[in-house]
Amino acid sequence: MVFTDRVSNRIQSFVGGILPYQERLQVRKAALYLVVILTCAVMMFPMYWMLVASIQPYDHIVQTPTWFPTQVIAALQIDAYISVFADRNFERWYFNSVLVAIIAIVSTVGASTLAGYGLTRVQFRGRKNFARLILFSYMFPPILLAFPQYQIWRQIGLLNSYIGISVAHIAISLPFGMWMMWKFFQTVPIAYEEAAWMNGASQFHSFKDVAIPMAKPGMVAVAIFTFAVSWNDFTMATILLPDSSMQTLPPAVQTFVQQNYVYWGQIMAASTLMSIPPFLLVYKLQESILEGFRTGGL
Repeated sequence: MVFTDRVSNRIQSFVGGILPYQERLQVRKAALYLVVILTCAVMMFPMYWMLVASIQPYDHIVQTPTWFPTQVIAALQIDAYISVFADRNFERWYFNSVLVAIIAIVSTVGASTLAGYGLTRVQFRGRKNFARLILFSYMFPPILLAFPQYQIWRQIGLLNSYIGISVAHIAISLPFGMWMMWKFFQTVPIAYEEAAWMNGASQFHSFKDVAIPMAKPGMVAVAIFTFAVSWNDFTMATILLPDSSMQTLPPAVQTFVQQNYVYWGQIMAASTLMSIPPFLLVYKLQESILEGFRTGGL
């Protein structure tokens, strides 16, 4: 919105000395809509191209790319979707991704909420520096953590396991989740909990009945962030899940790339199917996500 407002203001200032006030408002509004439409078109084009390519014959993808819906409808086919399920273990990969994401979300949200509340309410020296140090640990790239984890996981028997890959995803998302919940609980007034304590509630009950309901938008934002980390992870899953039957979707889609042949139709079909859960999740929880990130100062 900042970019669109800046562009519309530039246009308004350009025509400001020529047109009357009402017409300047109309020009500004038209410019704003134009910029929003162009921005959405650029952002949505990869999704459009992925969907169109998934329902075209292979020749149309690599030799005569189809840009317009009329040609797409004429060549419409779902062979790539059928092949994804018939020739590959796609439903197992899908189940693996969903299960790992659920474990990571539940664990990260629970731990982040407890840690964020403790950092906010418990007074100790160096609390702010400790919280910032936690966020610093999020800056390490996954590839830097994957190889040490591979050695450790191999020794303790967590390779090719749901717990092993879930713990790896939790290790990536937990620092940011803790920092975000720490920032979020700072916006929850302590006076509400003090009122509960005056009425005889314990620290646990004030946390459960007062702080948690007010922190729900932050918890939703952490859950969405953790889901994105787990659902899109390629590096950790490739290294910690060498068994193909245990793989999650991102590394599994790579198997459609052979030495002498690339199954573009199947790749686009699998990518389209992968896009459905994130789309539904964000569409359903978009208000809570925006409130959580806004309150968290992001």
